[in-house]
Amino acid sequence: ELTTLRGPLYQSYNDDYYKVQPTSSSDFAFENVNPRPEVPALSGGTFKVASVNVLNFFTTLRSRGASNSNELARQTEKLALGLKEIDADLMCIVELENDSSFMATTALLDALNVALDGRRTYASTAMTKSLGGGSDLIRTDLFFDPSKFILEGAAVLDDSDAAAATFVGQSTVGGVFVGPNTNRSPLAATFTEISTFKQFTVACNHLKAKGGRGTGLDADSGNGAASWNNQRTIGAQALLLWLDTNPTGVATSARMLMGDFNAFPREDPIDIILAGGYSSAIDFSDKDAYTYVFAGQWGLLDYIFHTPSLLLADAATWKVNADEPSLFDYNTDFGNNHQFDASDPYRYSDHDPVIATFQIA
Repeated sequence: ELTTLRGPLYQSYNDDYYKVQPTSSSDFAFENVNPRPEVPALSGGTFKVASVNVLNFFTTLRSRGASNSNELARQTEKLALGLKEIDADLMCIVELENDSSFMATTALLDALNVALDGRRTYASTAMTKSLGGGSDLIRTDLFFDPSKFILEGAAVLDDSDAAAATFVGQSTVGGVFVGPNTNRSPLAATFTEISTFKQFTVACNHLKAKGGRGTGLDADSGNGAASWNNQRTIGAQALLLWLDTNPTGVATSARMLMGDFNAFPREDPIDIILAGGYSSAIDFSDKDAYTYVFAGQWGLLDYIFHTPSLLLADAATWKVNADEPSLFDYNTDFGNNHQFDASDPYRYSDHDPVIATFQIA
């Protein structure tokens, strides 16, 4: 809250509003009435899960993520601290570099496990099962704690699978999960919870973003869904159909969907998932039910959905990223070197994580 403001009042020639320009640090003062929130302390359940966006974590420099080794070191340090604070037993990781040698995955896992200092050790589902990440430059993965879960089976969905092939003809770009402007391939895995010997299947997802210009059914109709709504919708349909085939080789009614669905509540992809027998861990009516902020507008893009056989105990979003200025992230563009703070997790990404606790019925 701004408590003091002094300085010349002026209006720029091309603005229709006035500005105050302080001339010294004593001309303005703030009172902190909105402290940064700590990671939510969730109750109940026998295990904790989280949907986590890692903001294009690439070890290949000058691609989508870090431009140089300094940025990569800063990004890795922030991410490791953020994921350590979340402290989930299972995490859906979104926006990892999709490299066949798993260099980015290994780098992030190693940094996280070092930061945890023996408290727990995570493993990668994709690495453990040697699964490819689809056709996009980024992929999804499931990081899990082997002391909590046994990984039974895993699979990746692409357009060669009948569940996706069914919808290829409805795509405006000729693909659902393969090719430009398609959804990223979901990764599904079945885990056995060691303490209960009960099983559940979880799919980690990243549907097509709203940006760019789609055509036909994917054009921006002006209703708020932006571009590529059809692409996201058929992606959600294919996902549900695929899971009904038990792609991991294990049949279970306890299922969970996590990730960045790039759709707001009440948009078509979300309606399809809810109509398919899933519930959201996050209450859409909650004023804090948002995970992304763009141009001063905010909304929920990241979710945890579950079937009735997974009993929700508690859930929350952690306001660690979306409300924070991008000046605080790892990027050093435009001289942005002085706002970065490696001692805290804030602005490790641009999306807030969704965290929940469950038990299997």
